Amino acid sequence: GYDYIATGHYARINYDQKSEQFQLLAGVDPDKDQSYFLYNLKQKHLSRTLFPIGSLTKTEVRRIAKSIGLPNASKKDSQGICFIGDVEIKEFLNGKVKTKIGNIVNHKGKVLGRHNGLAYYTIGQREGLAISEKIPHYVVAKEIKKNIILVAPLGEEAHFESTIQVINTSWVGKNPQLGEKIKARIRYRQPLFEAKVSDLGQKTLSIVCEEAQRAVTPGQSVVLYSDPDILLGGGVIV
Repeated sequence: GYDYIATGHYARINYDQKSEQFQLLAGVDPDKDQSYFLYNLKQKHLSRTLFPIGSLTKTEVRRIAKSIGLPNASKKDSQGICFIGDVEIKEFLNGKVKTKIGNIVNHKGKVLGRHNGLAYYTIGQREGLAISEKIPHYVVAKEIKKNIILVAPLGEEAHFESTIQVINTSWVGKNPQLGEKIKARIRYRQPLFEAKVSDLGQKTLSIVCEEAQRAVTPGQSVVLYSDPDILLGGGVIV
């Protein structure tokens, strides 16, 4: 029975008279923009949603909070897991996921070390691998069935992908067209990169990146924009 729902996301909504559709826009504060997380919203949601702080910077929000006496005006930004709190990711996963120790190997199959469980590592990770190679190595793949982590030095082809395959796509309004040039990001706060839609299915998508992207991670989302502000939608990387 409510007319609207308001949230604290750094994002904006605009009604475009020409297309007669709502647009989901990035927040004006580039360091806090949270549009990346909202690509599943549809027209029916945007018509009933308010983002009161999307046109403000975090500094302005804090100033307003202080001026009206809110007790959290100077509270530190939360770095914990959303809705869970200040707990280490490994500690959190330890109680939720069964893990098994396995090998860390390079592309030649040489064992460089041991891992404590695949769930504790992510594509692109360098820290915490506990291997003694002279050149820094990064996680480039996790092979679930073999229970191994594949690593390589930065710069090897295994780190970079030019084509990104996507499933479970969701569009805010009109979906992009085959061959359309778009901007994209594959992780929160990553600078947008240029790409082109190379394949388009009912719930699938392929994009070709103008420059190969590092650490393209299955399970994370790729989000597409028609310009730096207007979010088109996105999907899950496979």
